Amino acid sequence: MIEIIEPGPLTSVQDRGRWGHQAQGIGPSGVMDARLAQIANALVSAPGDQAVIEFWGMGPSLEATERPVTLAIAGNAQPSSGHPAWQTLTLHPGERLSIGPLRGHAVGYLAFANPLQVPTWLGSQATHIRAGLGGIDGRCLRPGDRIGLQQTSSGALLTRYVDPERALQSQSASQPIRLVAGPQDQDFEAAALQVLASQPYRLTSLCDRMGYRLEGPALKHKVSADIASDGIAMGSVQVPANGQPIVLLAERQTTGGYTKIATVVSCDLPRLVQKVPGSEVRFSWVSVEEAQAAALADAQALEQLCAQLPLRMDMTTASLLAANLISGVVSGE
Repeated sequence: MIEIIEPGPLTSVQDRGRWGHQAQGIGPSGVMDARLAQIANALVSAPGDQAVIEFWGMGPSLEATERPVTLAIAGNAQPSSGHPAWQTLTLHPGERLSIGPLRGHAVGYLAFANPLQVPTWLGSQATHIRAGLGGIDGRCLRPGDRIGLQQTSSGALLTRYVDPERALQSQSASQPIRLVAGPQDQDFEAAALQVLASQPYRLTSLCDRMGYRLEGPALKHKVSADIASDGIAMGSVQVPANGQPIVLLAERQTTGGYTKIATVVSCDLPRLVQKVPGSEVRFSWVSVEEAQAAALADAQALEQLCAQLPLRMDMTTASLLAANLISGVVSGE
């Protein structure tokens, strides 16, 4: 079990989300950066869709109670007590972990080797904070919250680590965020589509799990920004009457009555989500076929990355024995 000492801002239990219920007005919620959450789970040898604790800007402080807790921090932070990020850790009963501020990106994750004992609602443990649904009473974590961990029969875990540059896609951070046009691109002047892919936008401070507001050249409608309400996908770029785009994310509304000029390619959403307010954002257009090919290639690369995380050798007897350094039978002659 873990006890939350200080939660930090917007800290909540999340998984891949509650899909298949938008027609009933229930949004999926779920992790903002599915890629980083999967990497965090890989560090503790957990399934990629297992529930994690998501935090924004500043990580939580927590304490292990009753039993040792194996976990991993995915985020550029400097935790207390010398607990490093980006690798498997073990907290012993009574031991505390305090995660400091994130540096250079917005969202981090805590993953646990043993599944969190959080109620499942409509097939998901994800918290929809705006709607007050799922997770722990539909809310962010609070001081004093105690979360149980399911006990499994798995043996001792190896200490794995990941290069933060690869985990956060730092090498491609300056590349444009790719867009697929539509579903209402025909409601905009032709120049608006050119402007969106050629001019820089700035991420404002109005960013949360519902969406990211951008500021830059206005995108002009042919007639009006209003349409008959229709469904909204993760990454939809909605443009109200002021012409300033809003990228709608995990806790977006299920339907909306403003035109949507584009949708962010799914594999580029993590790079957008991890930008901090004030960051410059540039876009480029791709076809549906190009977006699908990029998403497939990214999924394959992520699967390979998670499957091949290297071991962190601490040179203790337990670590050396667990690594199985010698395979097969050797002769004493």
